[in-house]
Amino acid sequence: MSKVFQLLRIGSSILLIIVLLFVYANLPEQVAVHANNSGSASSFLSKNDFFYFTLLAFIGLNLLVFGGGKMLEQLPVNAAKFLFASESFKENILAWWTSFSSIINLFLIFIIGFIGVFNSSDDQLISSYAYLAYVGQFLIIIWLITLIYLLYYRDR
Repeated sequence: MSKVFQLLRIGSSILLIIVLLFVYANLPEQVAVHANNSGSASSFLSKNDFFYFTLLAFIGLNLLVFGGGKMLEQLPVNAAKFLFASESFKENILAWWTSFSSIINLFLIFIIGFIGVFNSSDDQLISSYAYLAYVGQFLIIIWLITLIYLLYYRDR
């Protein structure tokens, strides 16, 4: 299962780079990244700053998740301990943790896509793709619910 999530991580990383490059090519020189209560842009970044901040967030978050996974791999299996009482439970937790990179990448893809749509001049397009701002958050909630499931059924 962990191999599947590693493949998803690589695929989502490639997709994120493609989406970032496509959105970057279509952004104005001043990118709106925040809106006030009336829906008009209130905070801006330069196009280049947006690109590099997004790329830095992508690399930094993926490195943190990768490093956390390597630390989890080093923890021993001990029947008397709470966390890794069995080898199968450890494998499930490692697979769950490995999937976090894919979830983060998809979250960033949806946010980048929303910022691209928000900076377009078509108001119909913005209302059609407003859900993009919430899809990534929904994925993170599902990811956390799977942890509850894994902890509840760890010995069964």
